[in-house]
Amino acid sequence: MRLPIKIPIVIRNVKIIGPSGSVKVDLLLDSGSASTVLSWSISKSLDMIPL
Repeated sequence: MRLPIKIPIVIRNVKIIGPSGSVKVDLLLDSGSASTVLSWSISKSLDMIPL
């Protein structure tokens, strides 16, 4: 995946575990972030309840 930005970007492949299993996704590291957002399809596939 290439982004047209000239600053270092950290992307990691991580395993997210939910009540009904796990899924591997690529996440972009944001050191100033206070929360994480997952797509509806990933949340639904893991039976996670949105807040």
